[in-house]
Amino acid sequence: MERSRRRLALTVSPHPDDEILGLGATLALLLERSWTMQNLACSLGHAEDHERRLGELSTAGERFGFSTTVMSPLAGIDRDDDLERAVVDVADAVSEHLAVHEPDVVISPHLTDGHHGHEVVAQGVRTALERTTSGPIWWAYGIWHDLPRPNVFVPYDRPTLDRVMRALEAYGGENARSNYDLMYPARAVVNRTLGSERVFGFGTSTASERPYADLITELRHGESGWQYAVPRLLDPADPLRTGWLPDPVDWWVDQPSLRQQW
Repeated sequence: MERSRRRLALTVSPHPDDEILGLGATLALLLERSWTMQNLACSLGHAEDHERRLGELSTAGERFGFSTTVMSPLAGIDRDDDLERAVVDVADAVSEHLAVHEPDVVISPHLTDGHHGHEVVAQGVRTALERTTSGPIWWAYGIWHDLPRPNVFVPYDRPTLDRVMRALEAYGGENARSNYDLMYPARAVVNRTLGSERVFGFGTSTASERPYADLITELRHGESGWQYAVPRLLDPADPLRTGWLPDPVDWWVDQPSLRQQW
C-alpha cells in the first residue's frame, strides 16, 4: 500500500530570517507533526552582507529543520530596484516551486506589510497563486505592519518558543543590528493578548490560556476568486481543516499596497 506523502509548507521569505520571524512558532508546531518545510529565499539583503546572511540562513535551517532554495538571480527588492519587475520574478519562482513541491500551504508576508520588499514578495505570491484555481492555502503574516484582518489564532507554549529562538539566534548579524531576538517573544505576548479579539471579534474571551500566539490571515484562490477563511483556532494536528466565507474578497486582496499608496 502506497504511503501518503508528508505535508509540506513552502515559505517565501524576502530575506534570510523572515522565514522564522514570520510564523516560526506555527512552523515549529507543524514540524513536530512530521510536516516538511521548504524555504524560498528571494534575496540576501545588501551585497556586502550576502556571504554572512547565506551562512546564517544555513545554520538556521540546520537548527530548525528546513531546506532553502535561494532565487537565482536574486529578486531585486531594494527600494531603488524595478519593483514591478521583481513581482514578476518572484511570481515565476513561486510558480516553479508550486509545480515541483506541491505544497499544502504557502507562507509569506501580507500584501500591506509596510516594507517595500515584503510587499513585493507578497504580490509575487498572490500572482503565482492566481495562476491556479486549485492551489494551496495562503498563510500571510505581519512583521513591519499589523495584519489587517487576521483570522487564525495559533497559541503555543514555552518549548515551542525556545525552538524558534534557537533558530533565530543563528541570525547574529541581524539581531545585533535590530534585536529581532527581543522582538519575537514580545510580539508573541502581544498576539496572545490582543489576538483573541482581533480574530474572533471585540469582547471575545481569551481564546487560549497558553502564553504566546501567532496570528495568520488565511486565504485561498479558487474558481470564484479569493476566499477568506472562517476565523478559527488552529489545531496543529489538523491545521488545514477550515471553512470559507462564501463571498469573494478580491476587492480586498487587490487593494494597493502601502508602498503603492505612498
